[in-house]
Amino acid sequence: MGKLYVQKFPEVLAYDSGSVGSGCTLTGSFLCSGYSQIVGFLTSSGSLNSSSGLRIHQSVNKGTDWDYLSASQVSATGFSASYMVDIFGDAVRVQFINGGTTAASLRMLFQLKPVAGTAKMSDVVISSGSIVVTNVDSITSGSVDIAGALPAGENHIGEIGGNSDVIDIALTLSTDPYADGNVMADMQEVSGAMRINGGAGAIHSIQLLDKDDNGGNLDLVFAKTAISLGTEASAVSISDASAAEILGIVSVASGDYADLIGSQIVTKTKVGLLVESASDSTSIWMGAISRDTKTHTSNGITTKIGFLRD
Repeated sequence: MGKLYVQKFPEVLAYDSGSVGSGCTLTGSFLCSGYSQIVGFLTSSGSLNSSSGLRIHQSVNKGTDWDYLSASQVSATGFSASYMVDIFGDAVRVQFINGGTTAASLRMLFQLKPVAGTAKMSDVVISSGSIVVTNVDSITSGSVDIAGALPAGENHIGEIGGNSDVIDIALTLSTDPYADGNVMADMQEVSGAMRINGGAGAIHSIQLLDKDDNGGNLDLVFAKTAISLGTEASAVSISDASAAEILGIVSVASGDYADLIGSQIVTKTKVGLLVESASDSTSIWMGAISRDTKTHTSNGITTKIGFLRD
């Protein structure tokens, strides 16, 4: 389990006394562990004399005993006064004092300043795909084990941009002459085509290099599993069940090639063929069917398949 700590925005708190009679005090207290100062403003609904205002007591045992009194009384001789008191304990008790001759309502606006290196936080716990938020008073500096909270898998933070790859596949060819409709290359594995088992994606681009300089017509066949198109240099022979595994066919025509004098090359972009792998694999499968007559060497055609993956 790992933890992330998220800074809250500074809070301004209000403490209202209600009506405090002449010569009376009203007391309230709160915990303040992890804070170094209480800073704020005191306002009154009526005129107060110099003995009016706030007294701030402090405790080191969460209010069981009140050990410290602020260095001096905060006096309000008119409508309002500001104050700043250092905090030494873990609890504060505030006394509103009306030393005037008439009842008055006092209002205390204040902020608690954190000790250096600590802050008021929300404690965000990430575990097994759930997020639990609880409030904590303060934290100190230290390490956070994000890797422990997010082991290898589909739960991850901060991935930006797409997932893509280019995979090289050399077709395994027969050296016998091909006729139109013959299997040029039976299905070959394109390992790691998808990011995860049972993953999906798209074939974005195909580059095909004909090193035998034929520049012939052919179909590239893509399938989800390891089916067979038939015997190479013989007519296609595929069952209906195997044909159902075909993801799509991309045709290459003689007019698609660019002549490199000693070889021919095809580049197809924006193919847009959606593909997927089997539930226990990241691979798809590719083969080729001849659509004219030609002869090749065993390694005469290589390809580069560009994938965009989920």
